[in-house]
Amino acid sequence: MKKYALVALTAVFSSGVLADYYGGNDIASWSTARLRAKAGTASSADYVEAGTLRGLAIGVHDSFEGTAICSPPGATNGQIVDTVTVYVDNHPEKRTENASKLALEALMKAYPCKR
Repeated sequence: MKKYALVALTAVFSSGVLADYYGGNDIASWSTARLRAKAGTASSADYVEAGTLRGLAIGVHDSFEGTAICSPPGATNGQIVDTVTVYVDNHPEKRTENASKLALEALMKAYPCKR
């Protein structure tokens, strides 16, 4: 029982640590890790970072699909991630901005909804 109480207390006091801020520099770093993973030269940390990038891009896409983002039928998860990474690569001046905001901007520009 003490073990579960300790885990619960640790979770409560460390919850602020989990609410980290990710920005465009993180996307750029994760993109580099993704390239290493594709090339077969990745470390374990690279796979985690590539997965984080994938989760961010697809999560933002899926959250706004049909409202702010209207991707074409057949758009793949890889294309969605590529869209975000290319946008950040092409806009280094925005790398201090929030990662989710940048992903949304990238996807809205690439896949606008017709009004």
